[in-house]
Amino acid sequence: MAPRKRARNDSNAPELSRPLEIKATMEADSFREELVSMWREGRLCDVTIVVEGRSFPAHRLVLSAESPLYMKPMLSTSFAESKEQTITLKEVSSSLFEAALTFMYTRRCTLASELELQPLLQTACMLQVPALQAAAEQAMVDKLIPATCAAAIDLASHLPLAHLMASAQKLALAAFVDVSGSDTFHLLPLARLETLLAHDELCAKEEQVFDGLLRWLGKQPAPPSAEEEAQLLQHVRFPLMKGHDYVRESVEKSPLVARHALILAQAFRESRFKEDTPRTRRRRAGLLPYASLEEGLLVCVDTDREFVEGECERAVEGATDPCVWDDDGEMAKCVGTRGKISELDASLQGAKIEFDAVDDEWWFPFTVLSRAVEAGGAPS
Repeated sequence: MAPRKRARNDSNAPELSRPLEIKATMEADSFREELVSMWREGRLCDVTIVVEGRSFPAHRLVLSAESPLYMKPMLSTSFAESKEQTITLKEVSSSLFEAALTFMYTRRCTLASELELQPLLQTACMLQVPALQAAAEQAMVDKLIPATCAAAIDLASHLPLAHLMASAQKLALAAFVDVSGSDTFHLLPLARLETLLAHDELCAKEEQVFDGLLRWLGKQPAPPSAEEEAQLLQHVRFPLMKGHDYVRESVEKSPLVARHALILAQAFRESRFKEDTPRTRRRRAGLLPYASLEEGLLVCVDTDREFVEGECERAVEGATDPCVWDDDGEMAKCVGTRGKISELDASLQGAKIEFDAVDDEWWFPFTVLSRAVEAGGAPS
């Protein structure tokens, strides 16, 4: 069967010192506007919250409504503070409480700098103000970069921040090399690092995965136990490493591997006898399911020629026919390059790709295609 082709027609870090506004969407409300006016003017305030010696007049009704699980019980009749006109709060700074109180009334507050965002989110969680917690959490998600990713995962591991956890983990999978090279990578909890290392969507070469693991282990204040080391090392897919010199110099001579030589032996036994195990399976980072492919989409062909050729020669999952590999060398030029989908074929579960650097269009199965990135850095 002839190859299917057709000739063409012819993780920088942000500036953290700028003021940062946290706000939530809120429709115009005359009642709330009057309430804010009363609060700013000190009218009908029936309680004063004291933090670090500063006094903050407020309305019990507002505090109870905005903080139903923290302030409301404190202000209810079953607590001694309920009869007090002045309540002192500890474990929170006055500036952060002021920001939180302002948000409770106005649904917005301004921080002196982005550095105060995480402390504000922690304050919102402590005071249990759902609206502020959601707004601050979303602000952290919007500001996520590889350099802050590990710290965000660490924070979300200790607080009920599912949205931040999911977003930070997604970024860590997509930008593992940058995340593992950041100054905060060592903050990643062991369980979360194991989740990343075991994930099929981790976007990194196995050499980079191993290097990241070594970097994390080397910066732990207390050395992990042998069991914890093995728990992490077992997820490195040694058989997929391509560099012979790297395996010989960095893997075989590693003290970590020497302590767990059985793991390395098991990994290469699985590869030698073609066992289908997590360690022998290629990661699917960036892989697009066939249903996600569409004409005009910018995609990139996998960089491993041997893998691409093998996938083209077989009928991939869901296909009735293979795309077929061209042995004349022209198709090989497409490996590792990007192009635009011009046509789809469900029987092949593949796409015909138009390349800038190659004169012909070629069919490739979805299993070797990933979403490419535009020059400006945004996905196509």
